[in-house]
Amino acid sequence: MRVVSPGILGFAAVAALLLVSSFFFRVERPESLAEDRTGRDSAENIARRFLRVNGADPSRYHVVAYLGTGFPDDEEVRRQKPQENGRIPGFSDAAARYVLSRGGEPAFHRLAQENLPLAYWVVRFFEPEKKEEWKVLVDARRVRVVGFLNPREEAAPAAAPPGADSARARALAAAGALGYPAKDYVAVDVGSQDRPKRTDTTVVLEAGKAAVGEAKPRITAVFHGARLAAIFPSIRVPETFTREYERRRPADWVLLAAKIVAIGAFVGLGVIVFLRLVRGGGFRWRRLVGPLGVALVGIAVALANSIPNVGRAYPTEQPYSIFEVAVAFSFAIGGIAFLCLAACGFVLLSGARPGWRAALRRSGSLRDALARAVIAAAGTAGLARFTAVASSRFPALFDPDPTLPRALERLMPGYAGFWSAATTTFGLAVAAAAAALAWRQPTFQRRGFRILAFVAILFALAPIGARSSGEFAAAFLPEVAIAAWLAFCVFGLLKDHAAAWVLFGALFFGGSRAIELLAQPATADRAAGWTVVALVVLASAVLLAGKRERLAPAEPVTGWTATAEPLPGVTDGTGPTGATEAVEPP
Repeated sequence: MRVVSPGILGFAAVAALLLVSSFFFRVERPESLAEDRTGRDSAENIARRFLRVNGADPSRYHVVAYLGTGFPDDEEVRRQKPQENGRIPGFSDAAARYVLSRGGEPAFHRLAQENLPLAYWVVRFFEPEKKEEWKVLVDARRVRVVGFLNPREEAAPAAAPPGADSARARALAAAGALGYPAKDYVAVDVGSQDRPKRTDTTVVLEAGKAAVGEAKPRITAVFHGARLAAIFPSIRVPETFTREYERRRPADWVLLAAKIVAIGAFVGLGVIVFLRLVRGGGFRWRRLVGPLGVALVGIAVALANSIPNVGRAYPTEQPYSIFEVAVAFSFAIGGIAFLCLAACGFVLLSGARPGWRAALRRSGSLRDALARAVIAAAGTAGLARFTAVASSRFPALFDPDPTLPRALERLMPGYAGFWSAATTTFGLAVAAAAAALAWRQPTFQRRGFRILAFVAILFALAPIGARSSGEFAAAFLPEVAIAAWLAFCVFGLLKDHAAAWVLFGALFFGGSRAIELLAQPATADRAAGWTVVALVVLASAVLLAGKRERLAPAEPVTGWTATAEPLPGVTDGTGPTGATEAVEPP
């Protein structure tokens, strides 16, 4: 293991302190409106009560709850016709960008608070092979129903439709009952459509008083005969703005092509490194039985954790048994694919850092590992916070992302957060291992290839679709800054100190996933956050427990240090590895 010089450690500590200073700046972001005060179980209970009040028996249906985002573009809503097929358009980047550019963050906040809930629980009630279903939208922040869909067969009969005036009055009353400021809305369109045995009436309400520029919040109410069958919010923005926002310029296509080539080159390089390691003849797969066994258990639990959520994708025209078989098949294929990726990752780790399993428990002091990990995690968190500060100061340049943590959809959100942190840490370590192995090749000792690799990284990080130099810089510079800091941490601080890697992943990725859940007001969400903390601490203790060896001050540089030697063909200590550290015993 390589000893980090006091000078580098001191420089990194000072840099991390400067970056952490970003937490002294106050940030009020649109994402703060996307909070979960409800919880999945409460959302399901609220939706069941809503069905009972509206004369439907929830016990007849299969039930699944998942997260959705509001602020949809009205034109997209009209195209998808959710009242007929049950598909709800999500958050519109174009609509949000228009509001932020015309009214700033206060206008966005106002609309999200009063007219367009940003985050909600979608509770779906369905019966196999029947088109009729219910989708109830429960505002996660206000703990109340804010919309619903009840699509039916076109041939389903219904009573006589209401008159135009009655339909307007009933739509306004329903909007008020669901918590919208009905006094601000007026009916701007009433239309009807004849079905075989009924007439459907659509009422569009618009809140001109809440307009931001030409953007106006809307509520669409749909009657199947005399019965209100759907009501949902949207926002109408000028079509010319949306068309211009979605238009791709020639430079975007050129950048997209360069991005694909750069990412493909890195993936191809990783595959070549992996194949050379395996074909070297000295690699022993039996050494990966233990790590792959642990990965198999983690993957199986992660897949099982997502089973309750698969019902969101069920097409009701398909027999449910066929859907279940398809899900089981896709889970099996996905599990095998993830296990193969894990195997490739372990091979690359063993090639770049022979004996990494033994090093977790024996090599280096935990105090040194913790110091490195704290510095790396603090600096990364500080950079992320600076991005949040910049987005708060210049909201028109940044794309808001008002989504709740996806872990909340899982059966065990705490495990989902832990698994996300573990796989992200593992992925970063594998990428660093592949980069270190490739960097040892004589080809990359040439200045031209190093410059080419640096340019390829920039293309891989470059955003696509920026409408101005300011938007491009807002999306590109934070990515470059975080990538540069992570590169410094990977090859300057964490290096081949296996314990430091584990602690960095636990502190930053594990801490981030835990904080996302602990920040939610719902009791169940906070409990899931503490579960993430407990699982991260437990996993770190299991990985790092053992009698550690003290290193001599003059220990030679080994592990992930880049050299001019060709890629070794043997990675388990039975042949030349380019490393002097003892390899893990069988």
